[in-house]
Amino acid sequence: LAIYLSYTRACYVAVCFEVIVYFCLKMRSMKLAIPLAFVLAIGLVGFLLHENQYLQYTPSTSTVMHDEFSDHVSSTFEGKDVSSMERIYRWVAGGHMIADKPYLGFGPNGFVPNYREYTVFIFETWVSDNPEQSTVHNYYILQAIELGIPGLLLFLTIIILFFLRIERYYGEEKNNLKGKFSLALGVSMSSIVINNIFGDLIETDKIGFFFFVLIGLLIILPKLAQEFSTHKETRYE
Repeated sequence: LAIYLSYTRACYVAVCFEVIVYFCLKMRSMKLAIPLAFVLAIGLVGFLLHENQYLQYTPSTSTVMHDEFSDHVSSTFEGKDVSSMERIYRWVAGGHMIADKPYLGFGPNGFVPNYREYTVFIFETWVSDNPEQSTVHNYYILQAIELGIPGLLLFLTIIILFFLRIERYYGEEKNNLKGKFSLALGVSMSSIVINNIFGDLIETDKIGFFFFVLIGLLIILPKLAQEFSTHKETRYE
């Protein structure tokens, strides 16, 4: 109910993605799904960059906010939703920043002081003044901007290893605590992975906290499962 009433597209997409990840883990197909996801992402970026195709998605001059979710979704595809169009405005600037400094990036907090000169004016919206000094609204782009492409690859490596370890633990003991708990960790992390496409959420305590807690729980999961099993055996002796 909370997700429905949030009227947040990122949450709806995350729920759908959680279902996909759930079945990928159940079928132990993450080693296939992860490369496929990278191919799709690279293909999408390549399509948008080919002959500057992304310029075809400039926002309407009448971008507005909507109270009804159906209007919110339809306006996104029509280029009339200010939230979506402002994100694209900053993502385009972020892409140009990455191309300018791909290896070392602009350093921590380097987006806001530098992004103006990399923007494309035809993507501007009526909130592009950015008085709140918010960043690029995509944590993966932000990593590449601040730390360079090597920093982004390191972050992605952490996520990939997380899901591969989840798949391994689930495959080893899918009917015991270790398997069931690892499946829950994987589905939870998938929601964070998707939401970070639309925001810099690792930088916030409400999401960043859970990101690192999930990693920590995965690290200690074998020990927790062993202690639980030992306690269970002792209890029935």
